[in-house]
Amino acid sequence: MVNVISFFAGCGGSSLGYQRAGCKVLLASDWEQKAIQTYKLNFPDTPVLHKDIRQVTGQQILSLTGLQEGELDILDGSPPCTPFSLAGLREKSWNKEYIHTGDQNQQQTNDLFFEFIRLIKQIKPRIFIAENVKGLIIGKAKGYFNLILSAMKRLDYDVQTLLVNAQDFEVPQSRERIFFIGIRKDIQQHNVKLKTYPKIIFSEAVKDIKIPEDDYNIALISKNNQSYKLLQFTKQGHSFSDIDPKGYGYNSLRLNNNTTSPTITANAHFLFHPTEHRKLTLMELKRLQSFPDDFKFLSIHDGRIRIGNSVPPNLIKNIVKYVLEKVDYFGVAPNQKVTI
Repeated sequence: MVNVISFFAGCGGSSLGYQRAGCKVLLASDWEQKAIQTYKLNFPDTPVLHKDIRQVTGQQILSLTGLQEGELDILDGSPPCTPFSLAGLREKSWNKEYIHTGDQNQQQTNDLFFEFIRLIKQIKPRIFIAENVKGLIIGKAKGYFNLILSAMKRLDYDVQTLLVNAQDFEVPQSRERIFFIGIRKDIQQHNVKLKTYPKIIFSEAVKDIKIPEDDYNIALISKNNQSYKLLQFTKQGHSFSDIDPKGYGYNSLRLNNNTTSPTITANAHFLFHPTEHRKLTLMELKRLQSFPDDFKFLSIHDGRIRIGNSVPPNLIKNIVKYVLEKVDYFGVAPNQKVTI
């Protein structure tokens, strides 16, 4: 069994992906209370460390899991991406504290990649996998990308970066992401090809879906709302700006049944159903992010936030399967139960 420790675990999208790839998550960590509560609802047997990564040491993690330095198979982490997202404030938010969507506390996040790198150095996993937004390689953010990559390469790892789109990996959503994959230099590697899959269109993704009444009602829009009025004239695949000269809801989009969904952000405020005059439901967002229908959330509203902030499980699953094919050896996860 391949053992994994996951930082910035959120509600558990990456953990679910690792499980689907046949791995065991020994420990998950995040600092956001509602994300931790959601994680525990869905992974009751996985120990969770509720702590800021800045306050965590490699020795603490090794003690909690019963591992020795160098024994961990995969160290996983997806630092919050808001500072680098093309949809966010970008460099205006760098080196400043702000409230991450769905969070309650202020935190500076553009330095968290380097805290993750610190733990790589202290734990010395066989492999590390880190994910972030495409915006990290665009404009001024590319300087951060180069700093991160240089810091990783100074460790004793062969480092590969991948720019991928989730829609090629069994996720019915166009969602471009950067992956940093590091394999310790003492691990033998093979040349393998990253396998891709046919795209899953919206209508196929939501086929036979059963939407609870309360979820459906929350997605409805008042007939007096401007969005409702514009939806009557907005064709599939078009945005409100195509028909409204004043530019109301310029980034609001009616999805197309015959294509994948665009990138889902926290709460998915601006995505509308292809044929009905309403927003997407939480159940539909689960499908588009490759979560199972029975995945639990604290509430419908909070679930919409968690989905947008999560890593699509099927994307992680396929990246991990690719990495596992590249290497020869993995140890066995310890059997002891970890208590936090």
